[in-house]
Amino acid sequence: MKKIGITGTIASGKTSVSISLKRRGMPVFNADNYSKIALHQGSQCYARLIEILGSSVLDDNQDIDPHQMAEIIFNDEEKRRAVNEAVHPFVKEGMRKFFASHADRPLVFAEVPLLFESHWEKEFDAVCVITCAKEEALKRMMKGSWIYEEGSRKKICITD
Repeated sequence: MKKIGITGTIASGKTSVSISLKRRGMPVFNADNYSKIALHQGSQCYARLIEILGSSVLDDNQDIDPHQMAEIIFNDEEKRRAVNEAVHPFVKEGMRKFFASHADRPLVFAEVPLLFESHWEKEFDAVCVITCAKEEALKRMMKGSWIYEEGSRKKICITD
């Protein structure tokens, strides 16, 4: 089995590549989607995340609201690092289980936005880096779930 990592900046097209691979019958692990499990009560990360972020991030179901968490960690580097330290080992374990469950396949993919920042490159036989122009990424972010231009520019490091 060859393990291929898919990474790139925010709104670069990683998910589009992953969807295309899935449509062709390829197994693809999505680190972002898996990390969302950590936001729910009962996850091994939940209590630590509440310690880091505070109870104000809880929604009506007492799960962590991802939008509120994002607002905090995009504006507080120390909290962003602490959240990553809590969640990344959980996601890595999930990815390894995914690989093991697909060991009979010749190619297995994992979409990992922070692959290099997390130093996971040794987990893969090859890494595919998806890129696009910053202005294109900005358009995609504003069209999608990122609501305002200033915040979107900050997330992809565009300055006027």
